[in-house]
Amino acid sequence: MAENEKKVPETAEVADKETKAVKKDAKTKKEKKSPRFIAWLRTTKAEMKKIAWTPKKTVIRNTTISLVGMIVLGAVIALLDYVFSTAFGALSMIF
Repeated sequence: MAENEKKVPETAEVADKETKAVKKDAKTKKEKKSPRFIAWLRTTKAEMKKIAWTPKKTVIRNTTISLVGMIVLGAVIALLDYVFSTAFGALSMIF
């Protein structure tokens, strides 16, 4: 009996040690990731500087053209919807 009682605390101690070891490993992994992440950010920033960005004026012009085109197309579709619904409504009253 005394032997069994001694084993229970030992397994609990081993489990506590394993839990602490896992937590310690997790902390060291986080510490290791941090410098790599910072290096990645620096590399990304350097790559972003190499990109030939479109001038702001061109982006604004193209965006305006796209928005106007969508509004015009939406108006055309709305007009066609109104015309067809009115025409079909009139036809349904006739027949």
